[in-house]
Amino acid sequence: MIIITPSLVFCNSDEVRALLEFKKGIHEDPLGKVIPTWNATAVATASDLDSCPTSFHGVVCDDASNSVVAISLNGLNLSERIHDLWNLQHLNLSNNRFSGGYPTGIRNLQQLRVLDVHANELWGDIGVFFSELRNVEFVDLSMNKFSGGLPVDSSNVSSLGNTIRHMNLSSNLLGGKFLTADTLSLFQSLVVLDLGDNMIGGELPSFGSLYNLRVLRLRNNQLYGEVPGELLATLIQLKELDLSGNGFSGSIRGINSTTLEILDLSSNRLTGSFPEFSSQSGLTTLRISNNSLEGSLPSEWRQFAKLSKIDLSINNLAGRIPPALFSLNLRDLNLSKNHFNGAIPFPESTTVGLLGRLRSLNLAKNSLSGHIPNSLVNIDGLESLDLSSNQFKGHLPGKLPPNLKLLNVTYNDLSGTVPESLRSFPPSSFHPGNEKLYIPGDEGSPGGGSNYVSGKNGHRGSKSSIKIAIILASVGAALMIAFVALAYYRSQLHGSSKYNGATTGRDVKVRRFTRPSLFKFNAGPEPSDTSLSFSNTHLLTSNSRTLSGQAELVPDFVDRAAAASSTSYVKPNLPDNL
Repeated sequence: MIIITPSLVFCNSDEVRALLEFKKGIHEDPLGKVIPTWNATAVATASDLDSCPTSFHGVVCDDASNSVVAISLNGLNLSERIHDLWNLQHLNLSNNRFSGGYPTGIRNLQQLRVLDVHANELWGDIGVFFSELRNVEFVDLSMNKFSGGLPVDSSNVSSLGNTIRHMNLSSNLLGGKFLTADTLSLFQSLVVLDLGDNMIGGELPSFGSLYNLRVLRLRNNQLYGEVPGELLATLIQLKELDLSGNGFSGSIRGINSTTLEILDLSSNRLTGSFPEFSSQSGLTTLRISNNSLEGSLPSEWRQFAKLSKIDLSINNLAGRIPPALFSLNLRDLNLSKNHFNGAIPFPESTTVGLLGRLRSLNLAKNSLSGHIPNSLVNIDGLESLDLSSNQFKGHLPGKLPPNLKLLNVTYNDLSGTVPESLRSFPPSSFHPGNEKLYIPGDEGSPGGGSNYVSGKNGHRGSKSSIKIAIILASVGAALMIAFVALAYYRSQLHGSSKYNGATTGRDVKVRRFTRPSLFKFNAGPEPSDTSLSFSNTHLLTSNSRTLSGQAELVPDFVDRAAAASSTSYVKPNLPDNL
């Protein structure tokens, strides 16, 4: 909450006219808050002009002094060019569409203590703007288009340096080098400094003189060099340090601060082992992801009693995951893309309650092995679980936490059948990978599909299919042999009826194939020529259709029947367990 000190300058007609002049520059007021209420008809007489216009939306008056002490027009989506405003202590024009250069003549606002114009489209040279400010305690110019470099001349910030406590210039177009040590030392009252999401480069100077600094955010810039040791020590009682997304290098030898609550060193070029922390730590959030840390994690984590979020992903850390990690009251744990091995050192079900706050667990892309712990089901609040790309074996747990929304166990060596309780998750939660893990009813699952039947070794469904195919092929072969035998018998009868005449080449051909019949048929009239006037090709085609998709098994039987029609039919040697 910002406390506004009443102005000693009484409201007069000049102030009201200045507000009405400011209103003229407003081109769009989509919420209808300013243009309808900032109305000259509300002050009908000249004497009324000497009263503070309390009916003006966003105008804050002090009853005792009858003075305008603040104008707050944030979040109205206004569009206009800012004019010069006088005798204000608090000016909030944030979250609008103001464009153009920064407010000219701002140096004349001697009473101004709070300036908040974040989330607009203002532009200007930040160095010149610094020279305009006087006696301001809170400045938020973030999410605009200010450019230029930070002031390097200490004379430009001498007045501002004495009073400024909160300075947010993040998400602009600032470049050049960081503040020099001499210039930085002028900001003795600075508590919060946020220069994140700019293009500021160079190395950081010493911060040893800023004893009041509590929050330092320099994320996503072009800073490099080593991290100043005093930022991690007890000399400066920082609560939040964010240096992520830069080019800091070297190793972090030790972190002795007992006041740090949020530490983010992710996405840099840090090397060496995991840093040693003080025996007492107030950390709630620790992020050192996307660096080149090596070695193993310490076994002792007792000093991190308040730690809630840990992200050490994308490093070269190895060894076993310390069991003590799972004794912390964590909310988010991300150790993915490292080289950790061994089993997940989950506590027994009797103590798993310590992980009651855990919402996200990501151990993907390591070399973890063993079984996925059944005790996961006891973490009621778990919403996201990623164990993909490891070496887990065995069956999936029968149940997982009821609030789980995201699950990924792909690229492991899991086997068996996905439990009924987990089939609400999409197949992409289990495959690809896990070639021995089956999802009943899923055609894309290895061995899955509608014909899959769960059983011993999980292969009964496929064995049943093989058995059916062999039976169908055998029946088809028997029918083929019967047709061939019938045709042969017909030729025998036809040849005998004509043998009484002179011997011809055709008769000789018929006699040449006279051999004992495969089957005995009842005596009866000779079939007509048309009843058996179909070719062997027709036989093969007809038989193939009766096999319903098993045609690839027929040729072997057909060849044997045609080449040796006198051979007795032998039952295929089927496995005993079919």
